[in-house]
Amino acid sequence: MTSIAGTLHWIPMEAHGPTAPFLYKRICAFAYVGSDLQTESAILVEGLEPGKETCAVEAHWVDGYPELAASQGDVVTLIAAHRPIATIEVGSVRAAA
Repeated sequence: MTSIAGTLHWIPMEAHGPTAPFLYKRICAFAYVGSDLQTESAILVEGLEPGKETCAVEAHWVDGYPELAASQGDVVTLIAAHRPIATIEVGSVRAAA
């Protein structure tokens, strides 16, 4: 399983992001990498800081779903209800041992 470390940015409500602050330390959502809207997978993101708009996170693709290729510098976009809710700027990628 590949692990992704990076910086998560919630999309502001004014830009059609979440309408309420996220209050949990992790989220599982569908996501895509870069501009490839046609290829989605499920990702688990941990390390969220409730109430903060930006935070350092660790994420990995959920078993049973495709593992998408992501590299340092890529942007992973989390979606809910068919719209983007957050992005992760990929800082590093570690392959499973």
